[in-house]
Amino acid sequence: MKTLREIIPENLIKLRKQLGLTQVGLAKKINFSDKAVSRWEKGEVLPDIETLENLASIFNVPLSYLLEEHNENNSTPSNIVPKNEIAFQTLMVIAVWTIATTLYVFAELYYNVSLWQLFVWAVPVSTLVVAYFNRKRKNKHTTFACRSIFIWTLIASLYLQFISFNAWMLFLVGIPLQAATLVSYLATLQNKKS
Repeated sequence: MKTLREIIPENLIKLRKQLGLTQVGLAKKINFSDKAVSRWEKGEVLPDIETLENLASIFNVPLSYLLEEHNENNSTPSNIVPKNEIAFQTLMVIAVWTIATTLYVFAELYYNVSLWQLFVWAVPVSTLVVAYFNRKRKNKHTTFACRSIFIWTLIASLYLQFISFNAWMLFLVGIPLQAATLVSYLATLQNKKS
C-alpha cells in the first residue's frame, strides 16, 4: 500500500497533465512558485490541507480524490475537462451560430428572403455539438439536458419550418421521447447509487 507521500504526487501530476497545465501554469493558478509544485510532485514535501482543497477545486475533483490511490481502470475522474476542449467546444457552438447568421444575411441581402428559421435550427445543432463533447465525460446531467433540449428544439424547428401546415401534433411525439429520456436518466442515477 502506498503512502500519502507517493499517492498525492501521482495524482497531482496526472490531473495537472490532464488539464494540459505545466508546473508553472498550475503554480500561477494557486499563487505558489513552480519550485513548490515541483517539490510536491516529487514527494519531497506535501501541500497543506488548504492548498490541497484549492488544488481539488482547480482540478474539479473532491479533496478525497487527491488522497486516494487509483488503479489504471479508474484513474481518471470523468468530470475533468481539459480547458482546450472547453474552448474548442465553445468555438464549435459559435461556428454554428456564425454559419446561421452568415446564411441569413446572405439570403436577406442577395435574395431578399428572410430565413429566420436558421436561428431556430441552430439550437438543436448546438445541442448536438455539446452532446458530442460530453460523450467522453459521460456527465449524466449534461446528457439528460442535451437530449431533452434536442428533442424539443428539433420538434419546434420542424414545426416552425413547416408552420403553414399547422402541424402542432408534432409536439405530441415529444412526450413519449421525453418520458423515455427521463426514465433513462433516472435509471443511470439509480445505478450510480447502487
